[in-house]
Amino acid sequence: MSLNDVPASSLVSAWKDIESMLDHDPFGDDFNTAHEICSRYASEPERIALTVRHEDGTADRWTYHELDRLASKAARVFANAGLTRGDRVGGLLSRQVESWITALAAWRSGIVYVPLFGGFAADAIGMRLSAARVRAVVVDHGYRAALAEAQSTYGLDPAVFVVGPDIVESGDKSFWAEITTADSDGPLAATTRDDIATLMFTSGTSGTPKACKITHAAFVSVMPYAKSVLGATRESVLFSTSDPAWAFGLYTTGAAVMALGVQRVMYSGKFAPGAWHRVIEEEKATILTTAPAALRRLTTTFADFGVPPSLRTVAAAGEPLTASVAADWSQVGAPNVRNGYGLTEIGMLLGDTHGTESRAEPGCLSSTIPGFDTFLADRNGTPVEAGEPGLVAVRRPRHQMCSGYENTPSLWAERWRGDVFLTEDRAVIDADGRWQILGRDDDMIIASGHNISPVEVENALLQHSAVAEAAAVAYNDPARGGVVRAVVVRNENTYSDRELAADLKHLVARRVGPYAAPRVIDFRTELPRTEVGKLRRAAVRELPTD
Repeated sequence: MSLNDVPASSLVSAWKDIESMLDHDPFGDDFNTAHEICSRYASEPERIALTVRHEDGTADRWTYHELDRLASKAARVFANAGLTRGDRVGGLLSRQVESWITALAAWRSGIVYVPLFGGFAADAIGMRLSAARVRAVVVDHGYRAALAEAQSTYGLDPAVFVVGPDIVESGDKSFWAEITTADSDGPLAATTRDDIATLMFTSGTSGTPKACKITHAAFVSVMPYAKSVLGATRESVLFSTSDPAWAFGLYTTGAAVMALGVQRVMYSGKFAPGAWHRVIEEEKATILTTAPAALRRLTTTFADFGVPPSLRTVAAAGEPLTASVAADWSQVGAPNVRNGYGLTEIGMLLGDTHGTESRAEPGCLSSTIPGFDTFLADRNGTPVEAGEPGLVAVRRPRHQMCSGYENTPSLWAERWRGDVFLTEDRAVIDADGRWQILGRDDDMIIASGHNISPVEVENALLQHSAVAEAAAVAYNDPARGGVVRAVVVRNENTYSDRELAADLKHLVARRVGPYAAPRVIDFRTELPRTEVGKLRRAAVRELPTD
């Protein structure tokens, strides 16, 4: 048996351990997300559920009891607006308590919650609202203009509840004014594990965003990650920096840890390393979860101001964690970064779990998350030979995030090979069982007959002291054919472009191989990224060469 073969008995045991932490049987006739992550703790009036810190240093705190009461009132508001079970309510919000009140109110009522990222342009908002058939929207006043443009372009007329001081658009209602006057008797729906709780659109780095049907038991699928990687307990204080418009913020570091009764902290302002450091220190956060791109900027702050003594766990996900970022971070004396890999469709599959520290290595993932049978496969779903790269694949688990793509069911069917879900990410497993994500399958670079991982090239480029960010993509050179192109963001100007380009070619040749050395190197002030900070390789490929 290889290091990554998982006995069926251990899979069952892992899920039963998680299910024992729930209030209700997920396979029973009554299983509801709002109950499991909030209402069950409402009888403990002093248990803090959420702290929201603001740019001015102030903080607002809500207990599980208060969130449950406000969600009940919001559910009554939605019912008064004519929404019934199965209807959709959108949340054009951000890292604010209203995101959670809206979601909890929808879930307890059997209404489907549709989270929308505040950074979306009007067309992106309108497309999603139209596709989801949303009947009501709770919107922060800062995003109201974009919503109005989306309504006009797509001919949408949902009920609109505005979070903010002023009502500008005719027909809008104040979210908080409606809640204040509402009774705390919002409808309770007897949902099951398979009922849809959330319709979440993927971030759309390539192709049309897919509408993932997230079920009421979806949060259970990421509880193993919360326990085995984050080490979350009732005594934890988790600082989650991810926006709850996305799966990692709403479920992985949201609902999954709330189901454990954990206290969470969010920061409502824009990313500022100094502000995050202050929040961790003053709130005595024990767990920090963020994206690798943010860790790079936080490293200097932690080096200058020290590591907050309360911090025990740092976890990164959302994009590949490079060895250079992880190594630089550990040098400031902070807890080593626990890497993670997952996807909205299934959940968190890989990570640096507790107990595997001895084989942890920067830029790799040390283990499969308990409960999942994850392996590498070819495009047919057949396991590849040991040591060979392949697509990350997972056999159908007992619990998973998504039950299908509502807007593209045929594409959902294409992702499965029998009981095996095939991702679009390539990886390799070393002899010690460590996983390295090589990048999306359609991002692989073919040059001189070699299959080249863009992540490997980027890891090498980032070893240079003058490089802040780097992206590697395929480029069709008129004279040489397919070659590697690197787009680099500097962090210093000590070198001329020609000198730095020569250094970088030599560095990649030495660390990866001469065949992988970039033949084209361009310098930019920033790289194109999605709203959640993921690199947009398609946009990088479209950048003009120097």
